[in-house]
Amino acid sequence: MLPIIALAVASLALLLAAGALAMSIKQRKDFRSLSSTVRTIEQKPGPVLETPRIEEGPPAQPAEPPKAEPSPSPEPPSPLPEVEGSESTATDAEQKPQSGADEPATTPTAPALRKPGAGRPEPEPTPPAEKPDPPPNNPKWQAWLDQLRTLPHGAVAALLGEVLQHSKHLARGFASDEHQQAFTQEVGEGFHRRLTRFQECARDESTFVERWVEPDLITALDLLARFQSQATADARDGHAPAAQLASWLAAALYDQLGPACQGEGWFALERIEPFRTSFDPQLHKGIDGRQVPGARGLVVEVERVGRSHPVDAYPTDKAHVVVGR
Repeated sequence: MLPIIALAVASLALLLAAGALAMSIKQRKDFRSLSSTVRTIEQKPGPVLETPRIEEGPPAQPAEPPKAEPSPSPEPPSPLPEVEGSESTATDAEQKPQSGADEPATTPTAPALRKPGAGRPEPEPTPPAEKPDPPPNNPKWQAWLDQLRTLPHGAVAALLGEVLQHSKHLARGFASDEHQQAFTQEVGEGFHRRLTRFQECARDESTFVERWVEPDLITALDLLARFQSQATADARDGHAPAAQLASWLAAALYDQLGPACQGEGWFALERIEPFRTSFDPQLHKGIDGRQVPGARGLVVEVERVGRSHPVDAYPTDKAHVVVGR
């Protein structure tokens, strides 16, 4: 009986051992299969997802705001330099306007040019004058001119002051920058110095003619005659604004300053119209000749004004002129 039980127990143990062995083998197979799968996944990557490319164009430029047109502003006045070593009176320092200040709105009306006399060659027609823009009004100028008129011989000085007042505006009428700058310097700055000396000399009648009329006034008249000649030449060459300038200077010189000097008993001026007045050796002194088409025998430039006696009109100083050939 015991041997049978022992055999049964041994058989059962053998079956249990066989079952455990079989289960162990199966687990090993399952582990290898899982490990192999993991290695396969690591070695064989899946499809790579590409980031979609965004088509980028040039960066958009922000719209520029419209540029505002600068509003014209009045040109600031620029003071003229004082003469070194000269002293102005207290009244002059208070009332004298700065050079370059805005001019008044009115200008003297230019007279019509005289018609050429019989037998004279007909001058070439000049282009029509363009009307310049009126300068703005500045009451400081009027106050200063009024003050000049209160001094002895102040009517003549005030007329020079009006030319000074308009000098910056008038200079634009010349054809070349060179003549514009020369006019601004010699008339603008030069007349300022001459009027400063006038205020110093006006109250001394015994030396006034010697100290101011001869060195300052006559020189100023010569300058206006030269620039009037240049403006007439520019107009003859087709520069239209110069025609208005030439008429303005002729009116200031011969219609205003000439009669004012005659009224003071100093002298009268001989009116000369460049490219229209014929050379007259009784009245003119030819200092040079110039080849100018259509101007043979005519005065083409005035270097010095011609003066005559204020009462009987007898020539006292011949005009220095350049004659066309």
